[in-house]
This record gives sequence, C-alpha cells and structure tokens, in this order.
Amino acid sequence: METLRILNECRLFLHATAVADITEADGSVITQDAWEGKRTQRFSHNWPKTTPLSADEWQTWREALHQTILFPHRQDNQLQQPLGRWTTARDDEWLWWFDASHDEICKHWPYRSNRKWVRSNPHHTSRRYHVEHALDEVVIPRNCHRCSVRKTIGRDRLRLLSSDQSHLHDSVEEAAVPMAFHQHLENLPQDARWAISRPRCADGGTSIARALRSGTLQAVGDGSP
Repeated sequence: METLRILNECRLFLHATAVADITEADGSVITQDAWEGKRTQRFSHNWPKTTPLSADEWQTWREALHQTILFPHRQDNQLQQPLGRWTTARDDEWLWWFDASHDEICKHWPYRSNRKWVRSNPHHTSRRYHVEHALDEVVIPRNCHRCSVRKTIGRDRLRLLSSDQSHLHDSVEEAAVPMAFHQHLENLPQDARWAISRPRCADGGTSIARALRSGTLQAVGDGSP
C-alpha cells in the first residue's frame, strides 16, 4: 500500500491521468522530465496542490515504470508498447505544438501570451530552435501537432525531440498486420531474409514476442558472414 501511495503522489505531482501524459508526443518513450519528476508538457489548474517528493520516492516511481510499461532489462525509456493515435487533434492543456509547414515550435500558454521558436539553422541536422521576439500576437496555426522539446540554453533555446506523426498516415490505407512469425519474415525485404532461412516456431512466434517484450530474447549464430 505504501508503494501505491508513493506512485499516486508522483502521478499527481506530474498532473498525469494516462500514460500519454508522461510520454513524448509521438507516444514511443517516457519523457526525461517525467522520469526525473518534472512537469513541463501540460498545464492545468484543476489539480490539487502537492508537496515536493524525495529522491527515494522518485526512485520508486522509476522502478515501477521499468516493471510495468518499460523494458525491465534496458536503460532507456522506450515503451514496450508504443501508444496509438491521439484521440483528439487539439487540446487546451498541451503546451508545445509543432508547425511542420514553417518548421516552427509554438508554446500555448493558457492565460498568457503564446510564444514561438524558429529553426536556428535550417541546413543543419540538429533540430535546434531559438525564440522569436515579435511584437505581434502569436497565433498557433490549426495544422500544428503536439511535440516534445528539451530546453538547451536558458529559456530561449529548444531542441525538438519528437512530434506527433499519426496525421501522416490519415490517407494511407493500413496494410494487413502479419499474425504469425513466418508471415513477418516473408514480409521482410529480400536482402533481409538471409539471417533466418528455415524458421521453425511451434507457437507461431508467441514465445519470441514475449521474450522481446520482456527484454530477455537471446540470439545465437554460427559465426558465418
């Protein structure tokens, strides 16, 4: 019961009701801020006041994440099962929004003026942005999508970590999902099938999938190139 109390206190502090509230915008990894016990992606005044938590309590939080939704034997924050589509395209609590058409990041501040960051160097692979100081009011375009950022230098510079990509597949018909292990192998490109030429799996790949999710899968080869 004490562990559940600590986890609930951590959840309340982070203003989280669902896993989506502590993951990056693309739904693949737990945010570094949520891992470290900081709330930065959402804003809401409808939460009870909470007191700061101890380092031991946040360690309990991290251990629980590894035992439930993360890979227990890995050091990264990758979700075992990535999240699906967002149920809504917009909401009033998410702070960071990415405008892909102009390569800009907007911050939606309830009860305060919005702010905008522009790409520092469009020709560089690093996704770094600096704040644009403008006299005009910043209006967040309707075609923006949720994104996750990391502050780099002070409050005026950001690095784009990820953005919601589900809208890119709106007009693409989803292919049939292979249900058995041999079907997955058959769907691989021709030059990627050499590693397993004669698969034998009595349960259709269920045991392999279970080992992948738990991080315990081991592969053994004969050493041939």
